[in-house]
Amino acid sequence: MKKAPLIPQDAANAAFARALRLRVGRGKLYGFAALAEATELPERNLRAYADEENAPPLHAVLSVFSALGPGFASDVLAAAGMEAQLVEPAAPEHQKLLTAMMRLASDLSEALEDGRVDHREEAALRGPAQQLLEMLGAMAAKRGNRSGR
Repeated sequence: MKKAPLIPQDAANAAFARALRLRVGRGKLYGFAALAEATELPERNLRAYADEENAPPLHAVLSVFSALGPGFASDVLAAAGMEAQLVEPAAPEHQKLLTAMMRLASDLSEALEDGRVDHREEAALRGPAQQLLEMLGAMAAKRGNRSGR
């Protein structure tokens, strides 16, 4: 007995086509010609994806995600119980930085439970401390040399 995939191909194609038809076409925010220009995909292929005549390959899916944004991507990814969000590559990763700071503080606190940090504990703290310094350095470099006051 052959196992069925978690998300069947026809369901994935239908989710992509439905999201595409909501946003692209006559009287919609985007036309097929404009989307074809933005994605550099043939207009006839985009129309075929919307009509569920052809399944879009991964490069086409990602190109359309990029052109139409996280709302479109979220509509498609909803079939898998997920959603998309726009990532700004130049933005500091505040959550990762805060997590690294709190992890190091927790590890240091645990090491100080007996009143001192021994050589093994210090060695174990060195890696996370170096990682935190690198993260802080990257954040400082993105902010420039302003004092923040």
